[in-house]
Amino acid sequence: MIKTITILFSILVLITLLNPASAQSSLADYIVINEVEINPPGDDSFSPSEWVELYNPTSSDVDIGG
Repeated sequence: MIKTITILFSILVLITLLNPASAQSSLADYIVINEVEINPPGDDSFSPSEWVELYNPTSSDVDIGG
């Protein structure tokens, strides 16, 4: 199940990166979810190690609040 979600998410990211025409429609207000680790191997009892990497492909600041 997790591998399927990861593969689908990766495909979505690749489609977004390979389609620059739609990405350029609003350059000032978007980010890309570049990587996701939703359940890495290891013990989560000490500190959870799930993470998401966000990428801003623009030269402008993007507000990710809210």
